[in-house]
Amino acid sequence: MDNLLKEVFFKLGVYEFAKKYLRKPYVKMHGLIFKFSAKKALKKLIQTMNQNKYKYWLEFGTLLGAIREKGFISHDHDIDIAMYIQERDETLEQLLTSKGFKLKKRAKLLTGEIIEETYKYKTANIDIFYAYKMDNQIKIFDYQTFYNLSPNECIKQYGGLRVYENVLTEFDLIKSEFYDLDVLIPSNIHIHLGELYGKDYMIKNKNWKFDSSSVRKETTNLAVINYF
Repeated sequence: MDNLLKEVFFKLGVYEFAKKYLRKPYVKMHGLIFKFSAKKALKKLIQTMNQNKYKYWLEFGTLLGAIREKGFISHDHDIDIAMYIQERDETLEQLLTSKGFKLKKRAKLLTGEIIEETYKYKTANIDIFYAYKMDNQIKIFDYQTFYNLSPNECIKQYGGLRVYENVLTEFDLIKSEFYDLDVLIPSNIHIHLGELYGKDYMIKNKNWKFDSSSVRKETTNLAVINYF
């Protein structure tokens, strides 16, 4: 659910109910809408990144779909890519904006590091995760709310959202093909997906959740989100 809906439900006192009973149909509907523009958004994004020499790679659900399904996974509702934080510059936002992408939100740690940005192209959302190299490992952060609070309420009560780090084995980038596009993926693709989704990642598992990942650990950091 987007932030506005979350805040409305929270103020009405039905946020917990909405998360439990409305999230699945909302995600399903959002997934259908996503697919209207998904391939166009992916093509535009990859061409822009490649032409301007940005180093990125497919990540999370998009990477899993590219390897296992040779396409987007059926329940996916956004495009996930990652890039090293050193690759991000002010030109990137300007460039993506000039190509029709609109910045929707930016997540930062309280210490100032940017960990994720979400852009929108027509009906498709694109999540860019910023990776940090540390001691021969790669860390990619994600976040979630505390208990059954909305994001804004988490920031009010706790000063931010809880942050998790995905600590991954370091890798190089290699070329692959996805929807007839030349894309970049981790060179240790089977190790990488195994760390994120388990050794049986090639087998669909409807019960899999992010909490199932052995490399995802909660940190003491907090995150705040800016909406645009």
